[in-house]
Amino acid sequence: MARPFKILNFFSKKNEFEQALIFYQKADSFLVFNQSNYWKINRIGAVRDIANSFRKLQQYEEADSFYVEAINRYYNIDDTSKPVTALVSLLQDLSVSLTLQEDYGSSNIVLKRANELVVELSDANQIKATSYMYLVSNYLQLDSLDEAKINLDSLTNLITEEHPSYGVYFMIKGRYSYQKNEYNKSSEYYLQTLEKYKEKKMTSKSFVQLYHLLGRNMMALAKYKKSTEYVEKGLSLVASENLQNSLH
Repeated sequence: MARPFKILNFFSKKNEFEQALIFYQKADSFLVFNQSNYWKINRIGAVRDIANSFRKLQQYEEADSFYVEAINRYYNIDDTSKPVTALVSLLQDLSVSLTLQEDYGSSNIVLKRANELVVELSDANQIKATSYMYLVSNYLQLDSLDEAKINLDSLTNLITEEHPSYGVYFMIKGRYSYQKNEYNKSSEYYLQTLEKYKEKKMTSKSFVQLYHLLGRNMMALAKYKKSTEYVEKGLSLVASENLQNSLH
């Protein structure tokens, strides 16, 4: 019975969202009369996979509608043992979609709701840290440095080296310092990020964005040769990996 969801996950990971949607609809109609919470939660995961597929293809209206559907289905499960972290992850995914649409205010509202849900969980520091990471990034986009600092302090108290985005944490600290015009400090954080990215074998897109930030930072320090080197490294990756949107 679980096979439709496995097929769905396979197509979603390949970004073949049309095939994923077909299998989602088949699985959903097959299980419409099955009222067990196990299958209800599986169906929520299927909807989330569809939403993520649409988001990766920048079809945000479709993505957001599926995120909302998944969230509503979660609330409709009448079971106190349903995993809160699953809902938090859904809210975080929705916030990312809103951020990509530059709707930072709505994204922050969603993230704050996610944080409210996990505040009493003693074993959810990683997922809490992820929410704070998104919040800091959004406030930096809004140039709200006071709010960014509050959430950055909360993030610092939670994050550990085991977090999958530990390198991103240093990049965010670098962005905060840059916007405070503390260019030497931001340079240190960006170089720490570069070291962590290499350790974690991050994606080419992550390196492109970091080289862009390093180039801009070196320009602010009047280190023009170094700035050019980082920019050229980023552009080289863009050309070789077909990452035209990575510098935006």
